[in-house]
Amino acid sequence: MTSQLSINAAWILLIISFITLMTAYHLPEGNVLLFTAVLNIFFLQSFSHIGQTVIFKGYTPGRVFFSTAAQL
Repeated sequence: MTSQLSINAAWILLIISFITLMTAYHLPEGNVLLFTAVLNIFFLQSFSHIGQTVIFKGYTPGRVFFSTAAQL
């Protein structure tokens, strides 16, 4: 289970890194719509972790990171 999570997290990192690099590379004439959409999806997805914690009444992976990042 942990190896699957690691592989999925690595793919997410690679995809977001690629989108970020392409947005930065084409910034003067490029369109930042895809980059903004990806950031919005991750922002909205964080609320699903909070909802799962309330529904399951327990720890949900991703909730601790979101709480820690929000405090920074």
